[in-house]
Amino acid sequence: MAAVTGPLLAPALTTLASNKVDVVRDTVAQQTTPHEVYCASKTLYGVVASVALPSTRLVFVKYGEQVMVSAPPTGDKLVATVPLGTMGVGHKPSESLSYRSHGFLLSSTQDTIMHPDPDKGALVFAVGSQELAQQAQKVLGHDQHFGQFQWLNRQSLVESSLTHMCTGAWEMAMSLPADTPEFVVSRLMNSMQLNIINSLVLACDHTQLSAGPEKSRMSRLISWIEVHAGEAITVADLASEVGLSVRQLQASVAQHFGISPIELLRETRLRMAREALIAADPDNCTISTIAYSMGFNHLGRFSHHYFTEFGEKPSETFRRNLHG
Repeated sequence: MAAVTGPLLAPALTTLASNKVDVVRDTVAQQTTPHEVYCASKTLYGVVASVALPSTRLVFVKYGEQVMVSAPPTGDKLVATVPLGTMGVGHKPSESLSYRSHGFLLSSTQDTIMHPDPDKGALVFAVGSQELAQQAQKVLGHDQHFGQFQWLNRQSLVESSLTHMCTGAWEMAMSLPADTPEFVVSRLMNSMQLNIINSLVLACDHTQLSAGPEKSRMSRLISWIEVHAGEAITVADLASEVGLSVRQLQASVAQHFGISPIELLRETRLRMAREALIAADPDNCTISTIAYSMGFNHLGRFSHHYFTEFGEKPSETFRRNLHG
């Protein structure tokens, strides 16, 4: 079904209902962050609704069927999800899920796998690191640089700030009378956005977010891998590029990403391979060409690692392009 817009509510509200996975996915992705949605059913009963805030949107989505949502690393964008029912969350399709009913951030360094409640859905809010940093300067009184996002180790802060602010903003937007004066709506929308961003600022671990030498090294390391992914790369090469010993590199990568340098190299190559498979022209490209270009020399191992990371075979990702 087509999007429905109109003066149903005072805020700028857009709603859409569709039984097509790609329509629901693309509508949410355009307003938040790219992701894939996998549904076992041939059709679903998806609903998307969003409220336009001054520079962002607060988006509600429910699928009406059991689905798996896979969101790639968010990079320098912060994307918050607030389940309105219990949601299974993990980072690999093959790993055990944790079940959450409170707000959380999508990972900036690895995929986030989500199994949302099919009927209750979730709220999603996305904001760029620059806007977040500007507000942090106002709130905290000094500059903050947001790269890898981490929550403070206080679960109650997440539940009482992000969850409360997002659900409260949504309920307020839904309850505004249609004849609310425009200047009042504008003021409320601005207040809603600031409250949500402030909750994110206060819930992030600022001791871990300064743009120090180690974080700069890790950012440079990822960028270097992306440029040289197709080359033969050793751990010693990675260490040399960022001016560390192999042992120092292992400790730094473990601290920032929770994995080894070899795993970081492989995960970066897999992410790039997936992006290439999704964007590839099937008439002018093959899976093996993409795998080799990303530094994978053994196609069987590539397929194994790809399935472990993304829950599907490279051919399944590639085949979607064949059917347009």
